Amino acid sequence: MTELSPRHIFALLLASSLVLSGFSPRGTCWGQQTTEVVTVRIQDQPPVELPETVVPGRPNAFPANPLDANTLLTPNRFETDASQVGSSYTVIEESEIRQSRQSSVAEVLRGKLGLDVVRSGGPGGATSIFLRGANSQHTKVLLDGMPINDPSHPNRGFDFSSLTADNIQRIEVLRGPQSILYGSDAIGGVINIITRRGEGPATIRASGMGGSFGTARTSLNVSGGDQASYYSITGAYSHTDGISSASVLNGNSERDRHRNGSVSGRVGWNLSEDFNVDYVFRYIDRDVEIDSFDFTLGLIDDLVRANLSQQFMNRIQLRSLTLDGLIENKVGFSLTDYQRQDTATIFSFEASEFHGQSRQLDWQSNVTLTENQ
Repeated sequence: MTELSPRHIFALLLASSLVLSGFSPRGTCWGQQTTEVVTVRIQDQPPVELPETVVPGRPNAFPANPLDANTLLTPNRFETDASQVGSSYTVIEESEIRQSRQSSVAEVLRGKLGLDVVRSGGPGGATSIFLRGANSQHTKVLLDGMPINDPSHPNRGFDFSSLTADNIQRIEVLRGPQSILYGSDAIGGVINIITRRGEGPATIRASGMGGSFGTARTSLNVSGGDQASYYSITGAYSHTDGISSASVLNGNSERDRHRNGSVSGRVGWNLSEDFNVDYVFRYIDRDVEIDSFDFTLGLIDDLVRANLSQQFMNRIQLRSLTLDGLIENKVGFSLTDYQRQDTATIFSFEASEFHGQSRQLDWQSNVTLTENQ
C-alpha cells in the first residue's frame, strides 16, 4: 500500500493515459503493452460536523429561569448577551454586594464609574445620585423594570436613603441617554435593581451586626425554587441612635435617630414551558429624626420633629411564548405608593403630609425575525 501525494497521482494518471493510447514508456515495441496496476489510498477525512440547530427566540428568559451571568436586561428591555451591548454599563452582582458589607444601595453604588452619590446629613438623610453630571431627576430608577421615582417629589427624583441592599440579585447601571426606551427622565442614565430569584432547595439565611452609636441591623431571608415555582422573601430592620446635626458646641446634644424596616420578595410560577407569572414587591417603613433651623442660632435640636415615610412598590407580570419562542409577550401592572410626613407643622390647621401614587399598565411584544435578532 503506497501513499501518494497529489503530484504523484497526477503523474500516474498521465502515464496511464499514454499506455492506453499505445505508447509504451519502456520501448518502441508496438506489439506488447505493459500495464502497471497502482493502488492509491487517500487518507480518510473526519466527517464534517454540522452546527447544532438553534431555534431563535428566548425560551429560557428571566425570571422563568435563572439569570445568566453574561445576560443584561436593561439596555434593550429584554435579555441581551453582554457582547452585543454597545452602551456603557456597569453590573454589580449579588456576590459583590455581599462582599461590600454595605446595607444601602447608595453605598453600594458609591465610587462606581460615572456615579456621584450625595447625602445630606447622617444616616437617613436625603440621598441623590447623579449620572455623568446630569441632574438627579434625570436618573431613571427601576425595580425589576418598574419605575419607582417618587411621584410626589417636586422633580420626580428618587431618594435612595430608604432603599436597602437586601434581597437584591443584581444592579445594572446604564450610563448615557436612554430616553428612547425609558422616557425623558432617563437622560442621565438608568439604574435597574433586580430582585433576587430563589433557586434550589428551601434555604433560610439570617444575619446580624452591631456597632457604635446604638447601631444594629438584622435580616432574615427564605428562598428556594425549582422548575415549577420559585420564591425569595426577606425581612430586614436597622436602627441607629445617630449623632446630632446641630453643633454640640452650642449645647445641642440630642441625637438624630434613624429606623428602617423593610419586607421584599419575588415569587413566581411556571404554569407551563411557555407561560410564567411573576410578582415582586418591596415595602419600606422608616423614620428619621431631624433638627430645626433658627435664623439667629442656625440648626438647633428639635425633640419632636421627624420625617416619617412608608413606601410600597409592587409589580405583577404575565409572560408567554408562542411559535417555539419566536414571539414573546409580556403584560405587567405596576403600582408605587409613597406617603411622607413631617411631624413639624408650620400652621396648626395644615398637616405636612405628602402622598403620591403611580400606576402603570404595560405590554411588550418581542418578535424574533432572525437568529441574530
